Amino acid sequence: MIGGYIIVSRAHQVTIGLDTENRLITYEAFETRIDA
Repeated sequence: MIGGYIIVSRAHQVTIGLDTENRLITYEAFETRIDA
């Protein structure tokens, strides 16, 4: 992603931050793994 970031916590909670929109979207990932 360009201009943003993805953080995956141990609680399977994903936070997606978009720098261009200055907002955070948090949701449960439901066993989804994101390899970085």
